[in-house]
Amino acid sequence: MHAAATAPTADHWIKRHPWLIITAVCAILFIPTDLVLGYARIPANHRLFHPYYHHDLASRASFEETWGKVTYRINTNSLGFKDAEVRDVSLDVPAGKTRLLILGDSFGEGIGVPYEKTFAGLLQQRLGTARYEILNASVASYSPLFYYLKLRYLLETTHLKMQQVLVLIDISDIQDEVEYYGFEPLMETPLSRRADVFLKGHSFSYATLRPAIKAAFQRVQARLAHGGGASAEAANEPAAAPRDLDVMDFFANRRQERARWTFDDAVFEKWGRRGVQIATRHLEALTALCASHGVKLTLAVYPWPAQIAQRDLDSRQVRIWKDFAAAQRIDFINLFPAFIGADDPASTIERWFIRGDNHWNEAGHREVADRLAAALHLP
Repeated sequence: MHAAATAPTADHWIKRHPWLIITAVCAILFIPTDLVLGYARIPANHRLFHPYYHHDLASRASFEETWGKVTYRINTNSLGFKDAEVRDVSLDVPAGKTRLLILGDSFGEGIGVPYEKTFAGLLQQRLGTARYEILNASVASYSPLFYYLKLRYLLETTHLKMQQVLVLIDISDIQDEVEYYGFEPLMETPLSRRADVFLKGHSFSYATLRPAIKAAFQRVQARLAHGGGASAEAANEPAAAPRDLDVMDFFANRRQERARWTFDDAVFEKWGRRGVQIATRHLEALTALCASHGVKLTLAVYPWPAQIAQRDLDSRQVRIWKDFAAAQRIDFINLFPAFIGADDPASTIERWFIRGDNHWNEAGHREVADRLAAALHLP
């Protein structure tokens, strides 16, 4: 008789599958190690994704941020707006006050400068708190699409009340409008985006590899972008560019050309004209939104160092939005003469801008605050 077959033991199974066991053990050890390293080395991110208007600052936060060689503190209020302190903001306008909401990008936010030294903070100080309240909803990398979407969200979802809105149209807005083309606002964050945010904030390996993954995604997206206007997932990657654009050349040279569309005809024809068309549509929608809510709208423009160096006083940026404001019968403020005049461009840039940067320094913010205080039509 044959001996009965011996049942396989756990030890026997392990010997037959050593690599499977090694892989399982490595995975078990890797996950907590990755999370511990992520918690220890990945800084808290107070610039958050928003499904409806793309991105925002965390609300009721106080944190330090570094811009170039400067580290400064940012405080945000209950609405996620940069503010003098962490505070709650009433959705209704305080009795007896005029509330002015500011919308802009990094210039409007006052990147690199604490709130009290930005033009918004200085404007509040100049006007006083007895009759006026200044709320600054600006965030870096906004453009007319997000000025419109954020204002609509604030008015119709948050139900924030205001009497006036000041929109600062930046030189970079035209290029950004091309990059963000196709973004679709959503009321809830997609699951894929929530997973991305969680892993970026908790996994060291994912946070380390994510830039390379993002760059590869952008290259693939650029190659496919001739589909044009397709819905982009609500994420921080550029949306598909318009069909009539040479997207590979656009993405390859966007930083070098970012400020040139106002004075370089070739760049204007390459993507500037298209960006102006997109921006105009979004600002038309914003103008209609303000009118429907009884909110007074003012547009303002200002130069970058590139425009100052070119003495681009009669700029496309000025002509386009001045004509737009006239056609829409809204107020327009031109800050180009504050920076472009008889003075040497190099000394002007040195005086008003952060060294080696496009953004205003504290002196530049003071100049802008003085000009706006004089030009705004406030009751």
